[in-house]
Amino acid sequence: MAPTVGWLLTRPELCLRLVAGHAGAEREIRWVHATELENPGPWMSGGELVLTTGLRLPRTAQRRRAYVEHLDRAGAAGIGFGIELSHPQVPRDILAAADGCGLPVLEVPFATPFLAISRAVAERLGTERLDEVRRMVAVQARLVKATMDRGVGGVVQDLARHLDGRVAVLDTGLAVLAAEPQDASALVARVEQQIATQRRLRGRFGLTVSDDVGRLTVQTLAAANTRRGYLAVVTGRALEPLEQLLVSQAASLVALELERPRDLRTRDREIRATLLDLAASGALSGDGLARHVGPLGFGARDPVAAAVVASTLPQLRAQEVVDETLTAAGLPFLLDGGIDEVVVVTTGPARLQAARDVAAAARTAGASVVAVGVGTTQEWDGIAKSLRQARYALRLARARRAELVEFADLGVVDLLFGVQETAALADLAAHVLGPLEHYDQEHDGELVASLAAFLTHNGHWEAAAARLGVHRHSLRHRVRKIEQLTGRSLDSAHDRTEFLLALAARDLANG
Repeated sequence: MAPTVGWLLTRPELCLRLVAGHAGAEREIRWVHATELENPGPWMSGGELVLTTGLRLPRTAQRRRAYVEHLDRAGAAGIGFGIELSHPQVPRDILAAADGCGLPVLEVPFATPFLAISRAVAERLGTERLDEVRRMVAVQARLVKATMDRGVGGVVQDLARHLDGRVAVLDTGLAVLAAEPQDASALVARVEQQIATQRRLRGRFGLTVSDDVGRLTVQTLAAANTRRGYLAVVTGRALEPLEQLLVSQAASLVALELERPRDLRTRDREIRATLLDLAASGALSGDGLARHVGPLGFGARDPVAAAVVASTLPQLRAQEVVDETLTAAGLPFLLDGGIDEVVVVTTGPARLQAARDVAAAARTAGASVVAVGVGTTQEWDGIAKSLRQARYALRLARARRAELVEFADLGVVDLLFGVQETAALADLAAHVLGPLEHYDQEHDGELVASLAAFLTHNGHWEAAAARLGVHRHSLRHRVRKIEQLTGRSLDSAHDRTEFLLALAARDLANG
């Protein structure tokens, strides 16, 4: 943080006194400029403490007020007025004008050289800059470590945290590879709008624009003059020069990560697939498994869960999307690919968010259909069980045309009938309920409805009859007819269960 006018007043050796513009005491001083010009504003960039002895100060009160107003509009931090040379004290009209616009005025005694003020500010600015450089070096080191530990996602998360902004990495088609926060739709729209005029340019370019939403900085991710994507940053303020340098380094790190040789990525994926197969088959367990999955980020006792992803993406592209999404999220994972599915094992607590992220990434990559089944959290020796659950949940997701189904959320009916075809469900229902439905059609009866009401109310005659709007004796007559036609007894727990399952299958087939 740059020194302020208030800080300068704390330097006792300078013997300065604030005589006007007290409201602006916290204005930052970015440089000290000694000048006797009547209007130095055109040569100022903002943040200057203007030192003057008043030798060429305008003689009229109106022009002196204009002098102060010019400096304020130019962004001056304040005025240091040297007294006892051309003026015994700061002119009153200068003080009045400075109070009016909140521009600080420091009275500088004759014994204090302007050079001493310049040196004090320069030393403080130098110290601040050195501290800033040290902070930036530390952040750069963290970004490098984040790249090594968590890939592109780690760089994005750390950069967003340091800049207090939003950061996203996009491929050349503007698909989101990593973002912090994760919802980057508005940012993507801004980037698309701004780079529309840049599409004919090859290699690297950068742009910065400001609007009501914030300041957008975009840098290309390129290697060998070939564009690989974009790093986009949105902040609520202009970036400092060292922060701009940090963004450039982050872009270089991301570009290098994206350029990692494909054979290394393929080898990495083969290792993960082999470990998943060994863990699921039980061929590798205990300490041996812990030693092998530890370098991938898993703890030896961390709970894990399996998920199976199916999409309309080509097989290799589907694996790449899952790999890139979980790497960007900084999650440990094992991965294997089948003909039309990708199997994943990741940490149990993160399983649902990881599944949602993968599904969203697959859709962004162009998948018209995505379905994900998620198993329950298990210890490592239960990973095969979680995988079986995930496959079942996936089949149910496909049958329901749902994007995600978690095994833990399934009820008994889902588990029994969840992946049955409609025709099969109708056959199951007809096997038990067929005689009742035939009777209802022939006699305009309500045996099926009466059975459902009786079971729904747990065999309570009064409640079931009230639900149907009939007398309980009428309901008893219907129940005897149901038992006669089906050869089953509603006093039997086994037969009641068959009736309940048949009604559930009928509802699913008709739904």
